[in-house]
Amino acid sequence: MRHTLHYAACLFVLTSCVIANSAAAQGFDDLLERVPRAANAILALDVERLLETPMAKNDGWSSKLEAKYSDRATYLPPEARKIVVASRLAPTKDFQEEWELAVMSLSETIPARFMAKLEGGYVDEIAGAEAVWTPSGAYLVPLSGNRLAVASPDNRQSVGRWIEGAFAGNGSVTSFLEAAVDGADPDAQIVLAMDLKHLPQPGKVRERVEKSAVFAGKDIAADTAVEILTSIEGIVLQISIDDKAEGVMRIQFGKNVEPLRPIARDLLLDTFNELGISWPGLTRWDVTTESFAIVASGPLDKDELRRIMSLLEVPTTKFSELEGQEPGSDDKDVVAKTTLNYFRSLETLVEDTERNVEASRRKRSNNEAVWYERYARKIDRLPILNVDEQMLAFGQSVAETFRNVALGQRSTRIQGGVAKTNINVSGDSMSNRVGYGTVGRNYGNNGWGYGNYGSNYYSGTYDYRSGPDRAKDDIAAYGREARKIDTANQAKVTISVFSTAAEMSGAMTKIRTIMTKRYGVEF
Repeated sequence: MRHTLHYAACLFVLTSCVIANSAAAQGFDDLLERVPRAANAILALDVERLLETPMAKNDGWSSKLEAKYSDRATYLPPEARKIVVASRLAPTKDFQEEWELAVMSLSETIPARFMAKLEGGYVDEIAGAEAVWTPSGAYLVPLSGNRLAVASPDNRQSVGRWIEGAFAGNGSVTSFLEAAVDGADPDAQIVLAMDLKHLPQPGKVRERVEKSAVFAGKDIAADTAVEILTSIEGIVLQISIDDKAEGVMRIQFGKNVEPLRPIARDLLLDTFNELGISWPGLTRWDVTTESFAIVASGPLDKDELRRIMSLLEVPTTKFSELEGQEPGSDDKDVVAKTTLNYFRSLETLVEDTERNVEASRRKRSNNEAVWYERYARKIDRLPILNVDEQMLAFGQSVAETFRNVALGQRSTRIQGGVAKTNINVSGDSMSNRVGYGTVGRNYGNNGWGYGNYGSNYYSGTYDYRSGPDRAKDDIAAYGREARKIDTANQAKVTISVFSTAAEMSGAMTKIRTIMTKRYGVEF
């Protein structure tokens, strides 16, 4: 009898766990079904659980029209229970987006005409469904069962085709993205996943491996490294929030990553740098390897959380934030309050960029292009109803400045890349030798130096080094020259960024003074 009760208890616990996990997955499944298969990135947010955390309560994540708006990592409509944001990103092009789609389950229905009024748009009909066009360049599409979709950009034809497929239940994300959401740790309220399968080009990966200082002097065959790196399946970042935020990131591969274990940390940091994602705090994370994954874990401060959450966001949330406001208010107190909130949000974003640029500079990495573009988008999406027109113009000038800085950093990286392709290394002394080959040309037959004929002769002196030694020396030489280029380009970017930041700081002081005098409120 005792054994029977024991087995029954075990069965009950097991069944309860299965049901709980199935229920958790089901909470997102009906939202994932509306996402086009072309999506390669997903952000899943358990809003109900997030808003109950000490951090969310202290920072006013669910607040509407309060000064604490500027402290939030992201805006979460309090009507939302769960949110899935999907996008098609170009990771090798500063994570530029082709489109973005947010699907959320709501605790209450929000009428289309009500949303149109708050957004300053109008109610349209697309493919037989109500759709609200918004001036912020998005469509709001009410779905059955208290669900709402927000699509950006406002390409009416694309939205119509999505509606036809979504209402027919034809949506389906990739198996990797689905598994990332369904298999998330129960303690994680936020899951960000990117499907990277088939993305790396073997030729470019090989070139990077052969020229990377990360692999220099390491006993890792280029063929092995290329085989592992090109088998990448995707990346999953799970974030658990209490009074602080903790992250666990898994980079999943189709091949065993054990050969990369000695360089896993350096490889991770170098890859993020190459992708234009400056994340100084990542150096504090623990990095380990499993059979088929590189795993990193560590804390996230509020600035880092805000940046990460800016990668994928709900295209517009004004339909929720502006509830209770009337457009075109003549009430000076209302305008003063909304303008102050707008200014403090701008101030937070500007100070955030300044802090992170300084942190990146100390770590000799100024790849901030992705964040500048995302923060410019954050400014575009701030609530503007009843905000002072001069303040709005200033906000747009800040957004354009951010975009110009991002463009300048991308151009600098491209110029640096072109310069690096012209580095001609053949030996450890580049100034007194005549080299006829590049690093890549000396890597024939597993790196044994059977490259172009004559590439190993220098000023009439035969090079007696063995193939492996010659390869290591050439990589070191390439690394030295590449670092010179990086340093020169970094100086250009640093000057550009700090000059812009100084000018922006002066402009912030000026607009603060103007608004304080105009409304009699301390800005």
